[in-house]
Amino acid sequence: MTTEERFLEAFAGSQEGHGKTTVTSSRRGRDGKAEAKSFVVRGPLTVDQVAQHLAGQQGFGAIPITRENMAKFGAIDIDQYDLDHNALIAKVRKYRLPVIPCRSKSGGAHLFVFLKDWVEARLLREYLGEMASALGYAKAEIFPKQDSILIEKGDVGNFIN
Repeated sequence: MTTEERFLEAFAGSQEGHGKTTVTSSRRGRDGKAEAKSFVVRGPLTVDQVAQHLAGQQGFGAIPITRENMAKFGAIDIDQYDLDHNALIAKVRKYRLPVIPCRSKSGGAHLFVFLKDWVEARLLREYLGEMASALGYAKAEIFPKQDSILIEKGDVGNFIN
């Protein structure tokens, strides 16, 4: 299995859509976030898109929630751009949290959790919310962002890069 296929398997989620993000400049907004254009693209994320993402050619994101309102991965998105990553990692280790921390494109952090089996999105959101609170980031965004989606109304959920 290639690296790209392993990433696609780890970030399994929506087959209805995925995200695409292009950083528009090296400028940052007043909040410190990198300026970018992001939108949902209908259709599943592909191995070729994952390869482009990993090569730094084009940003793509996965939508964790499926049409059945299940998820196999999730993330805590800490949008604090002066974040002390070493202190965050020390807290993660102290509490023995099963997350993989990554620096976000704006300098914040994404704390990813990957599961062996599918679970209800609402349960994963609750679990991630508890972890975020324990770390002192109760207001952090949680992915999946929805407990459920209405696929018949065109909902696909939100993506994370």
